[in-house]
Amino acid sequence: MQGHARYNQKQDRVLEREVEVELARRLIAGELEAFDRFAEHFRAKIFHYSWLMRSHREDAEEVAQETLLSDDDRSSTLKMIQNLRAEKTPSV
Repeated sequence: MQGHARYNQKQDRVLEREVEVELARRLIAGELEAFDRFAEHFRAKIFHYSWLMRSHREDAEEVAQETLLSDDDRSSTLKMIQNLRAEKTPSV
């Protein structure tokens, strides 16, 4: 029975990784809504690691909030990603 549980955990991690890779692809492609999905997906992880490092819930919440960009920052970051992508794309 434990072997089955370990298999399911491994399968869950693989699926989660696939979701994360797809979110990264969408971010690079410049999809604004991908930022929202990214923030939603990683908010709990960022908070958890912040709390482990800071030991205070309020500090961890602040770190997580600062890590997840504001809407204006998101738009600027997407434009920067798109510009970098355009620079690396060879012209035909």
